[in-house]
Amino acid sequence: MPAPAAERAEVTYLATAVLPYHDVRSAIRGLRSELRHRVSVVGGEDADWDSLVFTGPVPVTDGRGRRWFEYAATVRGPVGGQAVAVPQD
Repeated sequence: MPAPAAERAEVTYLATAVLPYHDVRSAIRGLRSELRHRVSVVGGEDADWDSLVFTGPVPVTDGRGRRWFEYAATVRGPVGGQAVAVPQD
């Protein structure tokens, strides 16, 4: 049985996405899925989904003048048994 939230250590998990189009719904679904995966792999438990923060779209222009839309999401979740770096895609 997991420890109560007040007793367990938590960290903030981050996922980002850059899309060539403005699509908030797809970004939210993809980021939530990525966060769910990261929390389960690293933390071994579920996240505190009430702490989910979504930002975007933030328009950015690349070196070739193309416009992209950047999205980010963070959620609080349990600390894993070992500190493990999960690469950003």
